[in-house]
Amino acid sequence: MAEKQEGRTGKFPGGKPGVYLAAAVLAFIALVIAVYIFRDTTIEGEADFGPPGDAVEDLRKAAEEARAFLKITPGAKVAEGEPSLARYWECHHVEIADTLEGVAAQVEEGLCDYVVIDSLWVRRHAPGLKTLITGVDPLPGAGLVYRRYFTQAEKLISVYRRGAPALRINPSLTRDNQAKLLTRAAEYKTRGYVEHARQLFTGLAKAHPNNEYFHLELMKIYIIYGYYDGVSLDRADDELLRYAFLVPDQDIRPLKEAIQTVRLQHQALWGGL
Repeated sequence: MAEKQEGRTGKFPGGKPGVYLAAAVLAFIALVIAVYIFRDTTIEGEADFGPPGDAVEDLRKAAEEARAFLKITPGAKVAEGEPSLARYWECHHVEIADTLEGVAAQVEEGLCDYVVIDSLWVRRHAPGLKTLITGVDPLPGAGLVYRRYFTQAEKLISVYRRGAPALRINPSLTRDNQAKLLTRAAEYKTRGYVEHARQLFTGLAKAHPNNEYFHLELMKIYIIYGYYDGVSLDRADDELLRYAFLVPDQDIRPLKEAIQTVRLQHQALWGGL
């Protein structure tokens, strides 16, 4: 019991578990999707796993950051529902196919260099591309290289690059770098890079399965994903159970209800897809 107490009080940056739980409930009520705000911190001496930038809601600024990070060449061919990023990137817009097979054919035939998936556009115009909203490698011949969540608009933008490997973050966890990686994961989540954060928190949770904070953060990310794909809500349930096992004194009913609310919202928005 003493060992568990030490893990609980020593690894929550800035507060106790109950503070995070209360904040999560408020965020669920306000936005349905839980998002925590962490302090802005810079990590020195390590290569970045992901793109730079602050938490922004402005698409133009986000597009400029993505262009710099991805080293987009002007004139590249961008398959997209509407020519938003293609325009900001000074690239050629290619009308995206409305099925996964169709997009895969565009990639295979070299008709596009990048595939941009806007979750709002997909839901309204091409629900057959739903798996590309939250997937990492569902598109043959193209890997996920960029994903950003816009809190106020409640949408995910994902970018797949033809011939690129899918985003994989497998940091080497050591006693010296774990605190830095935790801070980095929180930064990514704050700035909307939820896939970078998910992979980092997954690595941290694997190394420290008895740290309830990591499971709570993973739960919130899977709720964001579940709003779009539905199936990630099962992962959110799993992470909540792990959290509840490690923190038996916490009332998790508000979080269970929040997950169910998002599940109903997903069904209302997407139907049986």
